[in-house]
Amino acid sequence: MGRLIARQPVVSIGASITVIVPAAIALVNAFWPGTVTDAQRDALLAFIVCMWPVLAIIWSRVTPVAAPRLPEGSGVLLPDGTQGRVTRA
Repeated sequence: MGRLIARQPVVSIGASITVIVPAAIALVNAFWPGTVTDAQRDALLAFIVCMWPVLAIIWSRVTPVAAPRLPEGSGVLLPDGTQGRVTRA
């Protein structure tokens, strides 16, 4: 899960909000009935639904569409921990 958050933080944050807010509303209403009215709950959930297109726009700006390209000859750290150099494929 940690790698997903590191690689896709915008999507991870959006998914977390989508899960946590409705759960928190249900928990508050379970202990203190009527604290969050149906109208307030619906407004918060509508905000969450509207949040996703905004997150999609942000995500498209911060996530490269194609594979990122490093200059040829740059040193890189490979997943197995060894060092390597960028070469032309």
